[in-house]
Amino acid sequence: MVTCIGLVAFGITSVFRSSDVYQEALRTAQNDPAVRTALGLPVEAGWFVMGSLETSGLSGEADLRIPVHGPDGSGTLYVQARRENGVWRYYTLSVVVNETGQTIDLR
Repeated sequence: MVTCIGLVAFGITSVFRSSDVYQEALRTAQNDPAVRTALGLPVEAGWFVMGSLETSGLSGEADLRIPVHGPDGSGTLYVQARRENGVWRYYTLSVVVNETGQTIDLR
């Protein structure tokens, strides 16, 4: 039973991690000077992504919470986006730093 739950969680996380919205959001956070300062380099994603992702053709919606960390700290990358005509529009794209509570807006 525990193995089945673990496999399902791994499968869902893999779907999130392979999506273009996840990869673009993570790349934006990794390249942001304020995130780099707060977390240190390298900025990497943690394993357990939470949220939802739905796509159909050229449209879709994403609401993700991605754990991120570096040698100096950790936080959560929040992503809320809608895809229209194949282009993701971000309504929320920010990192909240665990140690300080600082919110870094990436839009």
